[in-house]
Amino acid sequence: MSLLQASTSALRAATAAAWRRTAHGPLVPGRALRLDLVVAAQRAALETLVPLEPEHARRLVELSGKLASLPKDIALRAETLGGVPVQNLTEKNAEPRGACLYFHGGGFVLGSVTAHRDLLVRLARASRARVVGVEYRLAPEHPYPSALVDAENAYLALLDQGLAPDDIVLGGDSAGGNLCLALLQRLRSSGSPLPAGIALLSPWLDLEAASDTFDTYAETDYLTRSMALRWSAQYRGGHEPRDPLVSPLHMDPNKSPPLLVHAGGAETLRGEIETFVERARAAGVSVEFEIYSGMPHDWHLMSTWLPEARRALTEVGEFISQRISSP
Repeated sequence: MSLLQASTSALRAATAAAWRRTAHGPLVPGRALRLDLVVAAQRAALETLVPLEPEHARRLVELSGKLASLPKDIALRAETLGGVPVQNLTEKNAEPRGACLYFHGGGFVLGSVTAHRDLLVRLARASRARVVGVEYRLAPEHPYPSALVDAENAYLALLDQGLAPDDIVLGGDSAGGNLCLALLQRLRSSGSPLPAGIALLSPWLDLEAASDTFDTYAETDYLTRSMALRWSAQYRGGHEPRDPLVSPLHMDPNKSPPLLVHAGGAETLRGEIETFVERARAAGVSVEFEIYSGMPHDWHLMSTWLPEARRALTEVGEFISQRISSP
């Protein structure tokens, strides 16, 4: 399976979506034509890529990140934290105030810091913090708890560097949001100091994919239940799906640090995200929650052309800046 085949599938799906929209109007009232086409194309491309051997699919996904050049105002430094590869991004003319330890999405199987570079660059600018993208190990070669172990080691290494917990905010999109909350539970269990806040962007919280919004928004999002269940099986490797360390939907949110949570108004994960927010608020946790009307899953990755993505990332950057302590 080649990149050309995936691209051909995406083009056909986008063309069909354009014809459907012409005949019946937008799937989501008020949603731009371009976004409808992108969602259809993304779904078709993923349906082509997901059945591939993970290493092959990763190479194809990685191309998008490698094609993007690093902006001149951003400094990038690679290092290891607790034995885990990371990339540090900061504004060249800024004195970083604390750090955002960021975990990329990709179903625990795909994705990388490089593929998320535009998102991380925008967070570095908006927060004026040091954004640390973590290259945690991916499934199925490294199933649970490999990614969580890497997340914990990177966080503890940040503390060893001299950063106070109040100077650290966790962040993650999709599977990365899952890792943020799994890490929070590990830190609580071990008695380690907790971060100042957590930013969750379209977090994937239920690896059983049980929410009925997988059906409600099946036509308006690119993430399908079958994709989620395939990635879930590859990540869990037979582990119990209701373990809160695997599915944070089932965690006890009590005494969590302040949360910022984003969900797309037309995304398939919306139901599980709303359920988690309700439980967290009922436990007395401070939660800033916004549903972005008409948006699909992880629209934050579309920031180069989607104004709603840029607005969302600005909001995340402001949350990070507000949570970390002064120099």
